[in-house]
Amino acid sequence: FTPVSPTHSFNYIYLNCRGRGPVSTMRSKLKTLGLQTNHLLDIYYPDNKIVGILVHDDYASTVYKILDSYDIEVNMDFDLSSPSILKDPKFTSLSDEEKTLKLDEITDCNNQSSHQP
Repeated sequence: FTPVSPTHSFNYIYLNCRGRGPVSTMRSKLKTLGLQTNHLLDIYYPDNKIVGILVHDDYASTVYKILDSYDIEVNMDFDLSSPSILKDPKFTSLSDEEKTLKLDEITDCNNQSSHQP
């Protein structure tokens, strides 16, 4: 048993990647780098050539150090609310502002569904 961490927040770390592949493959690659996969709470592909890794703030500094040791750059410029990541053809006629609102709606729905029992 370990004491409860005083921080209770989690953040995604975004990395560039060649393309989308099975999450299990990405998890294996990250394990090969030395990351403890039990600390990688979620792995997903929010856009083409981008992978998002959800980690607890207490583990984030370790992730950054390991990535840095392999010269893997964190994509600090990736913006999940950027209209450019909404690629569904049915939304092409929307303005950038409408696309941003749609992304917010999708993100809210995903967050709510992931917290359902």
